Amino acid sequence: MRVMVVAGPGLAFIAYPEAISRTLPYPQIWSILFFFMLFTLGLDSEFAFMETVLTSLYDTSPRMRHHKVLLTSSLCASCFLLGIPLCATMGQYIFYLIDTFGGGIGVLLIAIFELIGLHWVYGVQRFSNDLKFMLGYSPSMFWKVCWVFIDPISLMALFIFSVITWPNPTYNGIEYPDWAIGIGWFLAAISVGMIPLVFIIVVFKMLLTGKISDVFKPAKNWGPGCPEARRELLASQSAFDMEQTKYGIDNPALEARYYPQ
Repeated sequence: MRVMVVAGPGLAFIAYPEAISRTLPYPQIWSILFFFMLFTLGLDSEFAFMETVLTSLYDTSPRMRHHKVLLTSSLCASCFLLGIPLCATMGQYIFYLIDTFGGGIGVLLIAIFELIGLHWVYGVQRFSNDLKFMLGYSPSMFWKVCWVFIDPISLMALFIFSVITWPNPTYNGIEYPDWAIGIGWFLAAISVGMIPLVFIIVVFKMLLTGKISDVFKPAKNWGPGCPEARRELLASQSAFDMEQTKYGIDNPALEARYYPQ
């Protein structure tokens, strides 16, 4: 019996292996190479995902940096335990639900927020100055136009099109029940909802302290984490007036008194 796969994870785990076994010489060797490629691809992606989560935890609570081994081991063990149900009989059914809601519309919405926050609120010129400080050269006008206009407009168009044409997911002709779809939307809302939730918490906190205007100002601890890099950044900006220069960074956090020596 031949299984027809149109899209989804079945392409990598059903369609491609069948094509390799039927069309290529020495299919055993090609199958080993193919799945080794998938393994290294997934491992490389996990490195990026883990580092993203760990870095956010370290930035939130710098004291956690003293327990990197314990924190990394705990996070890896938690992800391993959460992945066990996906290896069960109906694991593919669960995996497709998570893959549909975890990597679809939510990712597009997060990317739109990131582009707007970084290049419209923080400023594309400030971001370019930061890149120049780190890399030694400033990005070209092409990249700036992409970051400010082309990328947000393209992602917004994709997001609107995805919302309009969104169908309820099915797996091998099996429709997901309403409660499963509700779980999927809840998983998607966890990641996207952090953006407005943190904003509301910060605004409420500033209202209680009477510093609501500080919501739209750079944090006092903003800047490179390395003290040497902070001193170098201060030295590079001391040659011009940050208050009047067009491309200056009017950030009180860059003053030396905020930097631990």
